[in-house]
Amino acid sequence: MTVAILKAMRDVSYSNIGSDIVYYSMKEPLEDDRVLKSKTGNYIGRDFVCCERVSDTLKDFLCSRPGQDSSRAKKLEPGDICSAEEKELGFEIKAFEVDHSIYGATAYILYGDSAIAYTGDIRTHGRYGNRTEEFVKNAKNASVLIVECTRAVKIKFLSEKPVKDFDKDLRICRRLMLLGIEK
Repeated sequence: MTVAILKAMRDVSYSNIGSDIVYYSMKEPLEDDRVLKSKTGNYIGRDFVCCERVSDTLKDFLCSRPGQDSSRAKKLEPGDICSAEEKELGFEIKAFEVDHSIYGATAYILYGDSAIAYTGDIRTHGRYGNRTEEFVKNAKNASVLIVECTRAVKIKFLSEKPVKDFDKDLRICRRLMLLGIEK
């Protein structure tokens, strides 16, 4: 789901630092080689290996841009999009939904010669703290633990109402986005 949210954000906004996650324009240096300018030509889609099977609807959404059928519009040359089961990676990836105030928060464990666990941005005090606990149970024997956090101390929370309101708005937008890509 995260890749769909990032793609939708890229489709409806101007390109800026950090927005080239799903697709990008090739860049070339100007006279001052510290400054890059987008080249003319098509957008280039990045390759994605998703943890779960990729639906045809999601694949269609990731492989096109709104309005690209216009003769004047830049086209999107899609990257390779597949599931981890379809790709020989040399390791296994397991994704865990975790508790966070933002929809789509995910932690991962990579299993190979050793296990690497990555928390993503997580918490345990919200509605889905049990999801984070499930990840912790699975990650406890990992050889490497990578923790992403903004606070590592216990603090008093004033209110999560603004976050819950945003979450409600996001769910409404998600429905609209999915309605918009269904054909």
